[in-house]
Amino acid sequence: MLRLTRLKNEEFFKYLININTLRIFTIVCTVFLFFGGPGYYSPRSFKYLWDIGHIVFFSALSSLILLDWSTLKKMSFLRQCVAIVLMTIILGILIELIQAGTKRTVDILDVIRNLIGTFVAISFWAPANKTVPKSYLRTLQVLTIFMVIVAFLPFAKAAADELLTRIQFPVLSDFETPFEIDRWSGSGNLSIDDEVHFHGKSSLKVVLKTSNYSGVSLKYFPGNWLNYKHLHLNIFNPLDEPLKIKCRIHDRRHTEGNQAYNDRFNKSLVLLKGWNQIVIPLEQVENAPKTRKLDLRRVQQLSVYVYRLPHPRVIYIDKISLTNSP
Repeated sequence: MLRLTRLKNEEFFKYLININTLRIFTIVCTVFLFFGGPGYYSPRSFKYLWDIGHIVFFSALSSLILLDWSTLKKMSFLRQCVAIVLMTIILGILIELIQAGTKRTVDILDVIRNLIGTFVAISFWAPANKTVPKSYLRTLQVLTIFMVIVAFLPFAKAAADELLTRIQFPVLSDFETPFEIDRWSGSGNLSIDDEVHFHGKSSLKVVLKTSNYSGVSLKYFPGNWLNYKHLHLNIFNPLDEPLKIKCRIHDRRHTEGNQAYNDRFNKSLVLLKGWNQIVIPLEQVENAPKTRKLDLRRVQQLSVYVYRLPHPRVIYIDKISLTNSP
């Protein structure tokens, strides 16, 4: 009898420790739903890892509700599932609506990640899952694990490409690896093309539109260019008609300032038919800002764009690299 009482006491203390730990964890995570997080130029892996935090938070929150809410604990497994899923959807939508009034970005995929976290709690921690046939429970657990793995794939993909950028450097992009297009963004339509290439087997095809500004930007790359003298770009114009483009480069200080036109490197170029091998001395880039020197240790973006095209055009970009020779 004494041994049984002692075991019950031990289980009770373990329960208290687990519940209090979950409470503290969910309170801390709640703060991060509205404050902190990655910025526009933060590494992709950090952005995706931050998104995965929704799964972790709602897994902890749902587990806390399932373990500590006496009314819910008395329900059947199916009713627990329905109740906790509805709570997650409602709470997730409310969070997104609140974030819409802040600087945080509203993302409907966050609601899906919230549900994945809830399914982790349901399939592994819900008290009533002991009443479910093992075959059904195992199926639910396998599906939940599959959803978690799918949610982790963007992070794994970004982390792999970030490692590759450091291995490839001083080549910034040559479109020979499967995830490399994610280093780029822009208003033009982007795709990897295997028919036109200056180096290797493929290039970046960019469809330029007729909006005021249309182009493409390289956002994710090692930003310390201090030990190099030239930037090389290879751009293909498939038409006889020359194409006037602009190239801009800016550093971190420009991003954090008022982003004035004369606070960055700007250069106008004319693309003739065929491959245009463009060489930009980094000394010009460094001395481009009017009132300071551009910080070649913290370069943040390279952009190629056009202004008010009369009709859509296509260009191909290949092998962008830093060198010490022209």
